[in-house]
Amino acid sequence: MRFYALLFLTFLVVACAKDKRDFDNLNGGKIEVIGHGGGGFQNLNNPLPSNSLASINRGLGSDADALELDIRFSADSVPILFHDAQLMLATNCEGCVESRFSNEIIGCDYRQGLLAGLSGEKVVGLDQALSHLASLNIFPPIYLDVHLDKACAESEGQATFDAASALWKSLESSPDGQHVSVICLDADFLSDLGELLPSSRLYWEAPLASPEIAEANARGFFGLVRDMDDAEKPQVTAAHDAGLHVILFAPFDQWSHNDAFDMHPDGVITDNVRLMRNLLD
Repeated sequence: MRFYALLFLTFLVVACAKDKRDFDNLNGGKIEVIGHGGGGFQNLNNPLPSNSLASINRGLGSDADALELDIRFSADSVPILFHDAQLMLATNCEGCVESRFSNEIIGCDYRQGLLAGLSGEKVVGLDQALSHLASLNIFPPIYLDVHLDKACAESEGQATFDAASALWKSLESSPDGQHVSVICLDADFLSDLGELLPSSRLYWEAPLASPEIAEANARGFFGLVRDMDDAEKPQVTAAHDAGLHVILFAPFDQWSHNDAFDMHPDGVITDNVRLMRNLLD
C-alpha cells in the first residue's frame, strides 16, 4: 500500500512539474532563453564585459537559445556593440559612442576590475561579432537592442532613417542562416528598418497596453519587449491575442525568473543563462 502511495505522489510531482512548464504563448509552448549582452551582464558570478566576444562565447557555452546584443552607432554610423552611452563607464576610452568615430572605439579596452571584465577584452563592432559567429559556424538567433537616445550634448544623435540604413548595410551582408531580430524604443526607426529589410523581425520596447498593442499591429511589428517589473500576465495575454510575441527582461535571481515564467512570455532576456536553462529544463 505504501508503495502505491509513493508511486501516486511521484506521479503528481512529475505531472505538476510538466504542467508548470507548459506555457501558453506563441512560441510553441516554450520560453526562449536569451542571453543579455551575450552571456549576461556583469555580476559577482560573471566578470565578463557584456557585448564582448567573450560574453558571446559564454552565452553559447551556457546553452542560450539566442543572444541579445546592444547596439550604438558611432559618429561615422558604424554599429558598435556597447550598452552605455559613455565609453568611460566600462573602458579606458572617453566620450560618447555617438560622438566618436568607429576607429576610436573599436579596440577600446574594457577596464579590469571586479565587474569590468577580464584583461584583453575589447569593444567590437557588429560586423566583427557576426564574423566571429561565422568563424565558429554557429548561427544562433540574435536580438539587436538598438539605442538611439541622445546622450551627449555635443551630438545631435542619430536620425532614424540614417540609423536604419547603417544597420541594414551590416545585416544585408550577414551570413546565411543568421536570424536577426531588432529591438528599439523608437517605433519610427523600426518602421524605417522594416522598409529596408522586410524579412527582419521587429520588436518595439513599449508598454504592454492597448494603444501600444494596436500601434505595433498597425506598423507590422513582430512583438513587444518590456521589463518584467512593468508587465502583468493579462497584458501579455492581450498581446498574444493580437498576434504579437512578448519578450521580458528578467534579473539574475531564481524568483524573478519564475515570476517572469508565470506571465507565459515567448522569451526572457536573462543575466543568468545557466540558471534559466536549469529552471526550464
